Parts: sequence; C-alpha cells; structure tokens
Amino acid sequence: MIPLLFAALLMGPFTASGNFAYNLYGTLDTRPQTWGYQDSQEAVLTFSPPPGLRVRITRLRGDLVAWATPSTIPAPPPPGTMAGVLLAFHDSTPDGSTRCDYCADNTPLYLQDSVTAAKPNTRAPFDAAVDWVLPADNRMIVKAASYLNTTGQTIHADATFTVTFKEQP
Repeated sequence: MIPLLFAALLMGPFTASGNFAYNLYGTLDTRPQTWGYQDSQEAVLTFSPPPGLRVRITRLRGDLVAWATPSTIPAPPPPGTMAGVLLAFHDSTPDGSTRCDYCADNTPLYLQDSVTAAKPNTRAPFDAAVDWVLPADNRMIVKAASYLNTTGQTIHADATFTVTFKEQP
C-alpha cells in the first residue's frame, strides 16, 4: 500500500504558472459580416510527464490584459473605434467538434473582451474548473487574437495563467 500511495503523490496535483505576451494587428478581415483587422498568435506549452503518462488539466485561472499601442507608448484608441480580444486554451487535436455545432472539442476555455476609446485597456480574469486530458503529445496551446480591430493600432495582449494538473496513465 505504501508504494501505491507514494506513486499517487508523484502524479500530482501540480501547479505551474506562465505568461505569454502578444502584439496583434494582422491583416484586413474580408470574411462576410466582419470588418477591420484580425490577427492571432499561439504559444505552445509542452508538459513532460514520465514515459507512459499523460497530463489531465483540472483548473485554469489567470487573466487576459490588453491595450492599444499606436507606437511604443499605450494610448487610447480614437473615438468610435474598437478591437475585440480573445484568449483560448486548446490542444493539438483537430479543430471543430464531433459532438455539437459551432463547438471546439479541443478547447475547454475561450475568453473575450474589447478595447475602445472609453475602455482603452482591459483585464478579463478567469477561473475555470476543467477535466481536460491532453493528447499524447502533452501540448497545451495558448492562443491570443484580436479581431474587428478598427483602431489603426496594434493591440498588446498579455495572457497570464496558472494551470493545475495531474499525470495519469
């Protein structure tokens, strides 16, 4: 019994934190029912469990902060302009869903907010209990995006997160 208890303790839970910074402007979005500029960037976090084990994420918490930067100094967007910002945690399996329309089976958390002249910076906190087993590559992808950006400015976004996880067969 002692070896089993010891093995269970070695498998977690573990907690780790990180931060990824993104500068987003991109290209003109010409898809139907869209406008402005859109951009996205990803950062990959690869877990390293012992051989034969996979990572099960049980909690994601942190925040997304964003603001407009016309050059190197943050400044409010011009009146009447805006930009949406998005943060997503997903894995390396294919996008889309086999279970529901308009869903993403590989994405347990999406978070959105906006930057406007009236709200030139934003902080969107999150704290989500999840039950998410990563695929065998043990990769979690942190994506930030800006969309419908009519500010004429780059959007700086910082994703800060703490992930709680276990290792399992």
